[in-house]
Amino acid sequence: IVLIPPSAGRGKMFEQRFLMATESFYVIEAALFLQGNSVTEYLNRVERRMREEKDRCDAYLDPCSAQPLMRKSEEVLISQKLGLFQDELGTLVEENRYEDIVRMYKLCERVQGGLD
Repeated sequence: IVLIPPSAGRGKMFEQRFLMATESFYVIEAALFLQGNSVTEYLNRVERRMREEKDRCDAYLDPCSAQPLMRKSEEVLISQKLGLFQDELGTLVEENRYEDIVRMYKLCERVQGGLD
C-alpha cells in the first residue's frame, strides 16, 4: 500500500497530521523510556526506532513523505536529546564504552548541530 502523494490536497493534509501524530508519539515514548532506562539504553532504542521508521517508509510511504517523517523522527528522538547525550558523553569516555560512543556519534551526525 502506498499512501497518497503529498502533492494531492488530501495527501498534504494527511502528511501534516501524520507528522504531528508521529511527533506526539515519540515525545511521549522517549519521556517514558528515559524514566526507567539509561541514556545508553535510549541510544539503542533510538537506533532501532530509526531502522524501523526507514523500513516502514520504504514499504508504505511515497518517497516525498518519507523524508519529512524521518526528519521529524530524528528531531524528536535525537535533536531534542542532544543535551542529554552531551551530559552522558564524559561518562562513556571515562568508562571506555566505545560502542556506545560510536552509536551516539552516528545518531548525532544525522541531525543538524548534532556534532557541534
